[in-house]
Amino acid sequence: NMRPRGQMAWKFDPAMGVTKVLDVRWQNGPTGRLTAVACVEPVEIGGVTIVNVSLHNLSMFRDLRLFPGCRVLISRRNDVIPYVEKNLDDNRDI
Repeated sequence: NMRPRGQMAWKFDPAMGVTKVLDVRWQNGPTGRLTAVACVEPVEIGGVTIVNVSLHNLSMFRDLRLFPGCRVLISRRNDVIPYVEKNLDDNRDI
């Protein structure tokens, strides 16, 4: 049986780090699709130095409300993909 019963898979929270956004650039992919990329101050997470983080699409870019100089919380999803979890300087309540 390929699906044994009564077993568990331990999932750990991703390693995270705080860094500062230096710039946001738009990259044109091979299909012509534009993707926002946040250039950040180098931060080491899980033994890897991260300097660029994909923002995936326009709605994620708008929702995060990033700007040069803002502090962001970055994780490595599945210990591989850098991901912006949160804009720590977002002042939506003001």
